[in-house]
Amino acid sequence: MNSRQKQNYNNRNDHNNRKVLSVIYPIFAYFLVCQAVNILVGMFPVSAQIDAVKRQGMGSLAAFFVLYFCFIRGETTDSGEKKKVFAVPVSGHLAVGMLIAVLLLGCAGIGMNNLISLTELKQASDSYQTVEQAFYSSSLGWEILALGLITPVAEEFLYRDIVFSRLRELMGRDGAIVGSALIFGLIHMNIVQTVYACALGLVLGILVEYYQDVRV
Repeated sequence: MNSRQKQNYNNRNDHNNRKVLSVIYPIFAYFLVCQAVNILVGMFPVSAQIDAVKRQGMGSLAAFFVLYFCFIRGETTDSGEKKKVFAVPVSGHLAVGMLIAVLLLGCAGIGMNNLISLTELKQASDSYQTVEQAFYSSSLGWEILALGLITPVAEEFLYRDIVFSRLRELMGRDGAIVGSALIFGLIHMNIVQTVYACALGLVLGILVEYYQDVRV
C-alpha cells in the first residue's frame, strides 16, 4: 500500500468512525439529560413525593427538547433544505400511514404481550420485575402521560429519527431498520423489554422507512 492509498484508507476509517460516533452521542446525550434531571429532582424538598414514573416523564421531556434543538432542528434533508418535522402538513398518505401504525402496532403489542406471558421471561428477569414495580407505582394518569406519551415521543425521535437516519447513511436501509431495532431493544437492559422492543422496533423502522416521516 503506497502513501496515497494509505491516506485514503485512513480518511475512510476516520469518516466511518465519525459516523459511528454520530449514532452514539445522541443516545448518550439523551440518557445524560434524563440522569441529570433525576439527580436535580432528588434535591427538591418534595422529592420523596415524585415517584419513578413522574421522574421518567420529566427526564424524557427535558431530553426531547435537547434532542430537538441540538440534533433535529439543525439537520438538512437530502435536497439541502432545513429539516422540518412539526411544520410539515399531514398528507392523506401520511394520515393513512398513522392509522395503519396504530392498528399494526396495537395488534403487535397485544401479540407480544401474550407470547411473553406464555414464557418464563418475566420470572427469569429480576431487573424487569424491578422496572415493572417502578412503572406501576404511580397513578394511571401519570402512567399514561409519562409512559404512554412523553417518553415514547422522545424515544421515537431518538431511535427512529436521529439514530435511524444516521445508521442509514452508515449501513443502508436494511442495516438501519435492524440496527435501530437492536439498539432500541438492548438499551432497555433486561430480557423482557429487549425482546419486546426489538420486535416492535423492526415494525417501527419499516414504517418510518416507508413513509419517510417519524410522525407515523
